[in-house]
Amino acid sequence: MACLNKMCEIVNRVEEDTVLVIDDTIIERHGKKIEGADWFFDHNKGENVYGIQAVTTVASGKNGIYSMLWQQYLRKGKTKNFKSKIEMQKEAIGRCVEGGLKFSTLVMDSWYFDNSLVKYIESKGKDWIAECKTNRLVLYNDEWIKIGDLIKNTKIRDMETYKIDGKLYQVKKYILDMEGLGK
Repeated sequence: MACLNKMCEIVNRVEEDTVLVIDDTIIERHGKKIEGADWFFDHNKGENVYGIQAVTTVASGKNGIYSMLWQQYLRKGKTKNFKSKIEMQKEAIGRCVEGGLKFSTLVMDSWYFDNSLVKYIESKGKDWIAECKTNRLVLYNDEWIKIGDLIKNTKIRDMETYKIDGKLYQVKKYILDMEGLGK
């Protein structure tokens, strides 16, 4: 914990605020006697690969990107003290909060968009941004519909245009109840 606290202190010296990013990645390996190596499904490749799965927690700020925690994920049955990737990230977030890291928002992909994790993040007083699978249900006009259907029916004329770094982006903001999460 002392090492992470020192890292939080260093990041806080150079950044007023950061965004905490949680993710995981597979480091492919080829040897057969590598501790913790296993077969994992790689969503980018669409196939199983042999390697080490790393659960990563990174702070991103105006002045840099900082690796806060790197944990090796071991499958159930491969370790006495099994923890899911969600549990590992909850611990990592808690450690960053306890270490005093200045971050206002947490960003995650759709795999980590889990009701228990979202509630945990909110219990720490942090905002979150997550990619959302299109089959998530939202309450729109008093009807539960898949968010993918809402997106398909959104007209460009109803969107606002933003210019960022010379590129135009069309954006439509909805504030909706999401099944299991609320607004």
